[in-house]
Amino acid sequence: MHYFITSQENLTPSAIEIAQMQRVHLFESFGQEAKIIEVEYNLWHDDARASLQSADSVINLFQYYQNLGLKTEQDDDDELIAQILHSSDYDVQDKIAYRNGKKRLQIVLRENRLYSANYYDQYGFMGRADYYDDGCLAYSEFFEDKERLVLRQYYDNLGKSKIMMHYRGSDDNQPVLCLVQLNEAENWHDFDSLAEFRAYF
Repeated sequence: MHYFITSQENLTPSAIEIAQMQRVHLFESFGQEAKIIEVEYNLWHDDARASLQSADSVINLFQYYQNLGLKTEQDDDDELIAQILHSSDYDVQDKIAYRNGKKRLQIVLRENRLYSANYYDQYGFMGRADYYDDGCLAYSEFFEDKERLVLRQYYDNLGKSKIMMHYRGSDDNQPVLCLVQLNEAENWHDFDSLAEFRAYF
């Protein structure tokens, strides 16, 4: 098997991505198996793979471990959005839930699909954002009081944590990745960098 590594396939394919797919076809024409490896999560994978006709040729690092049961029908999102918004006794108006007149939860759509559910505390700070991929909870981001990222957590199809990326603040309060954890067969593996994690994969 031959692997070609890229960050991710983009919605509008670049010359490099087009060349990668041509390379895959070239290898296959000689009877050699070839795949493209994406090392970043790609929420645009449906459109990118349709554009490049690469659906059977791409393995995404995160989606490999998550094994999500993605749902391509937009109707599935409507029920999920209603469930998220009405999971508490908040006052729901359109796609925002309020408590005591303050926004506590907001649904964000992307091209009419559920993109994220953003959760706010009583002071208006966003503490958590859940990101959805084709009707599945893909990952969550957790923030400290200045809305600096402290944890990104990826889930499997059962909602269990599969990958955790821990961050600390730098001198200018920017998030710096300091630990990656992978839950594989109920055993946690620790990596000090993305490079270590990708090398293990």
